[in-house]
Amino acid sequence: MESQRKSENARQRKATGQPSIRGVIDRIEDGKVAVILLDDGQRLLWPASNLPAGAKEGAAIVLSLDIDVKDTERRLDRTKELLKDIFTE
Repeated sequence: MESQRKSENARQRKATGQPSIRGVIDRIEDGKVAVILLDDGQRLLWPASNLPAGAKEGAAIVLSLDIDVKDTERRLDRTKELLKDIFTE
């Protein structure tokens, strides 16, 4: 059963082209922090306010990662500006 789930996860990642991590919401502490138990055994603390609508304890979730190209460029530009300011003064 576990190997079937892992195979399905791998197929889904290949289909979307995005890396993803699966887990379950173990609990929500004080209505503020969700404790998410990831399939690889790690524990993730996540702001409850950033959970999808309807998410609750016991819900299976998928976390996916994307690169924000515009924000990356903005941050690099800002870093270059700061370095320029430091070394030209």
